[in-house]
Amino acid sequence: MSNQVNPQDVVQVVKGAGISFFGSVLGSGLRFLYLFFLARALSEAELGLYSLGLTILKFFVIVSLVGLDTGILRFIALYRGEKDFGRMKDTLKTSLMVSMPLSLLVSVAIFSFSEMLATDFFDKPDLKIVLQVFSFAIPFFTATMIFLAVMQSLRLVQYKVYTREVSENLFKYILTPLFLLLGWKLPGVIFANVISFLLVAVLAYYFVNKVLANYQVESQKRNEFKRLLLFSLPNSISEVTIRLTMWTDIFMLGYFSKSADIGIYYVVAGIAVLGVLFVDSFATVFNPIISDFFNRGETRQLEILYKMVSKWIFVTSCPFYLILIYYAKPLLNIYGEGFMLGAPALVILGLAYIFYSLTGLAGYVLLMTGKSWINMATNTFGCLLNIGLNYFLIPKYGILGAAMATGISIVCINTIRLSEVFCLVKVHPFNLGFSKPVLSSLISLSLVYATTSALEIQNTFLATAIGISLFLTSYGITLLMLGIDQEDRLVLDQLRMKFSRIHAS
Repeated sequence: MSNQVNPQDVVQVVKGAGISFFGSVLGSGLRFLYLFFLARALSEAELGLYSLGLTILKFFVIVSLVGLDTGILRFIALYRGEKDFGRMKDTLKTSLMVSMPLSLLVSVAIFSFSEMLATDFFDKPDLKIVLQVFSFAIPFFTATMIFLAVMQSLRLVQYKVYTREVSENLFKYILTPLFLLLGWKLPGVIFANVISFLLVAVLAYYFVNKVLANYQVESQKRNEFKRLLLFSLPNSISEVTIRLTMWTDIFMLGYFSKSADIGIYYVVAGIAVLGVLFVDSFATVFNPIISDFFNRGETRQLEILYKMVSKWIFVTSCPFYLILIYYAKPLLNIYGEGFMLGAPALVILGLAYIFYSLTGLAGYVLLMTGKSWINMATNTFGCLLNIGLNYFLIPKYGILGAAMATGISIVCINTIRLSEVFCLVKVHPFNLGFSKPVLSSLISLSLVYATTSALEIQNTFLATAIGISLFLTSYGITLLMLGIDQEDRLVLDQLRMKFSRIHAS
């Protein structure tokens, strides 16, 4: 078995991850501006109610999916590789037959028990109308997640970008100001979101239907129900625990704190999680390749690609989080002076997500190599740990306690996953190439500190802008001076050829 990664696989990851990454950057940028717009248009308490309601909506969408989106990722990619297009289509049909009725039941339940959740559990009566309106979006959101999983499994990342990253945000940008001009305030924002989810579901269906029409199959009755459910159900529990781990801080703040605190923390967490797109963008393309390599027994190729992609994620995400940590207060001040109270929480979350950028692919490797029960057990432990930490830390430290609990949980869960991948799959993501971005970051931070201290710029905005520009420039130059690895050179050559063709045409 060759010790060099297949150039074709590298190019496929780069091309797909490039589309996914730039689409995610665009989508994240639009979401960032939308959150900024909401922070200015709504009070901190109203933003807190919106964020709590949206988090509850997303959680129950995960419940409605029962892990079928993950099952689609594995089995459609598998059947496509085997050219079994009939079973590929039946996997989608089975997923919709299970998830759609379940999502309707969940929607009705949330609407019916909205007053109990709002008043008796969260002690926020104004949350009732938020939950009632958001409940209508659950079937649309669930269908969208199913269709997006199909696009990802077929490695058609561009359709996922068009649908989720671009269209959903554009719909919100168009509809939200219209409702606010009518004077509807918070209810208007929620209605705009629900209508956007509906339109996105229709668009996602259109793309999937268009793509699957190209796969012709003979009429033959197949039953994918048992195999799909046996894989998806443990992943459903795993996914629920993952989301609880991610959103326990919001739920617990909703339980223990006032709405304004939720609004501040929602902005902090929203900024911190932006860097996760570096992991998700590569994982979008990496997942089907993991499944394909493992299915063919090519563990060595899997490991080489795993190391390479992990390094790319760290190279791109590390500077982002270091900027967040170093300039936490000035960045939060953009949203309003009151949001600067969340700066210490942003620092803690930034440090935790740097660790996640190093280790985050481990969970995907477990999932795509069929270790779903192991993954479920790890996620369940992490969820319980996070709930316990939030329960004890939030009453004492508030927003800071929520960040501490989430940060500790991220580090613990991903350390365990890393160990599991090493023991069960016999691969790990680390090599000496990681030392280059670490050294580049240290040199760049030292330069920024020395320069900004010497200049003594009084204008905070100007000082921040100069510091960020200097850091990114120094980081890039230092990284190049430290040398380019062989696989990175292959990627750059492919990109240079691509841009040369574009220029020539």
